[in-house]
Amino acid sequence: MCISGGLTTNCPSSSEKWCESEEIAQACRVTNQCKSYVWNVRDENDKVNVTLYYETLCPYCQQFITTQVAQAFSTILDIINITLVPYGNAHETYQPDTQLYQYVCQHGADECLGNLIHVK
Repeated sequence: MCISGGLTTNCPSSSEKWCESEEIAQACRVTNQCKSYVWNVRDENDKVNVTLYYETLCPYCQQFITTQVAQAFSTILDIINITLVPYGNAHETYQPDTQLYQYVCQHGADECLGNLIHVK
């Protein structure tokens, strides 16, 4: 039982109601728990991390990013961290004579350049 400003507050028998107000939490002796787990549940580090791997010149990736991802991101901006990683169907081969690597991307050389630009 909690007395606040001349009013008496009893602790409800159902625990789901214990954090409905500060007075009830005090009467149930769960104020710290309500503060930690119910009232201030979110902080900046509570966001969902999402990583999207895509190909810069893939028309399906472009459509997915500009429609689905853009719409979802704008809707849930405050609860999500999104990382876009330009990575696609590319093949790497080592050229021993030049001691360099050669990259071949599914959608051509421009896609390899686009992936490189997006990485920076």
